[in-house]
Amino acid sequence: HYADNHLFVELGSAFVNGAMIRILDLQGREVLRQQASRATVLNVQNLTAGVYHVAVTDGKRTELKCFTK
Repeated sequence: HYADNHLFVELGSAFVNGAMIRILDLQGREVLRQQASRATVLNVQNLTAGVYHVAVTDGKRTELKCFTK
């Protein structure tokens, strides 16, 4: 979930070995990237207001969600 310029991401049970979290703008450009093991907090303060995609991948599986800043 998103609150106070921070995006809280908790990995599902399918990502037992961790995953790469990528934040993409609506044009598909990567604006932020961070490796995570179970849960992480991303500081998205520098992103402009708008809608973004959050892609979580471990190389075998990818999950995509959206959030609005």
